[in-house]
Amino acid sequence: RFGRKRCIVLLYCLAYTASCVTKHFNVLWVLMVGRVLGGIATSALFSAFESWLVGEANKRGLAQASLDAIFSNMYFANGLMAILMGMLAEFAAEIRPDMTQKGDFAVGGYLAPFDLSLTLCLLGALIIGRVWEENKPEVSSPAKGRFFVQIFYAFRVLWGDRLLLLLMCVSSLIEGSMYAFIFEWTPALTTEDRSPPLGIIFSCFMLAYMIGSCAFSIIMRGTCQKGGMEPTTMLVGITALAIVALSVPFVLHASGYARTDRGEALCFLGFLVYEAIIGVYMPLFASIKARYVPEEVRASVYTIFRIPLNMIVVVVLLVNLSLGGTFMLCVLLLCAGLACALTLRVTVRHREVNSALNAAEGAPPRPKEADGLLSSKGV
Repeated sequence: RFGRKRCIVLLYCLAYTASCVTKHFNVLWVLMVGRVLGGIATSALFSAFESWLVGEANKRGLAQASLDAIFSNMYFANGLMAILMGMLAEFAAEIRPDMTQKGDFAVGGYLAPFDLSLTLCLLGALIIGRVWEENKPEVSSPAKGRFFVQIFYAFRVLWGDRLLLLLMCVSSLIEGSMYAFIFEWTPALTTEDRSPPLGIIFSCFMLAYMIGSCAFSIIMRGTCQKGGMEPTTMLVGITALAIVALSVPFVLHASGYARTDRGEALCFLGFLVYEAIIGVYMPLFASIKARYVPEEVRASVYTIFRIPLNMIVVVVLLVNLSLGGTFMLCVLLLCAGLACALTLRVTVRHREVNSALNAAEGAPPRPKEADGLLSSKGV
């Protein structure tokens, strides 16, 4: 309603800055407000940025291949910045290792990385405000300009389009397994008599993630030149590979072999392969969403996608499974994601065939979102 650039500046940069400020207060209600602001910022991070990018690419007439290259570079830079910011955060915390507290307000120590974070958020807000152009979706329905009606309209579009529902299921299942993995990789590599160098391991994971994002760019470039693999086909392939990669730590922990030196090394190798696959998945799925999510409800649909994902994450945290049980759950989630990805591929292929038949018969091609968009009267 107000524009994606403004949403990024206000709901991400400034909301997350305020969330970081609340960390300095040893007051429960202030910290709770900070968590709410952090949740708002996270929602904007995973919807408004990508929506702005796709909208700007469409406005400038960029080819899909160029947008895919931007996604690849973006996620490569994400992995690189994760490594650099981890080092900077540790350096910031060591400048004043002892936390100083006056009443309910504290500074220094582990609060220093949050100060670094809010500084970067404010710098980002300044750059975005001065350099980026605003873009808004053209909403051609009674929802235009009315906030709640616009949200319900997005739900109606999503619910009425099988392809969008499949995208939501794939996203929730694959990324749900990813978050479960994030919770468990540290205890999975830690033994009673040995604590591994977690910072170095995390850097290795991010390096594998960056290799995956580069691999996506190379594959898509070759695909564009040769007219080869369709993105949803690639999605099926990498989901199957992810199942194999996480099956390794599941089998190792279920059998107890993970506690041996060789078992721990094999477990780490499986984690590296899985991280590389996630490096391919993130720009790939962003590319697929850019193709099939209607522009007028893009940011709203991206946000709705995260609702079942958050529910899966909460359930994973609440059930408190063993390491082997958690990795089994990850594999099961990926298996369900593979089934949805296969169905998604069939649905996309069916639409392509129908579009080709309509074109051959002289009928206007059916828009990609036609199955989901309702008439204005229906809304």
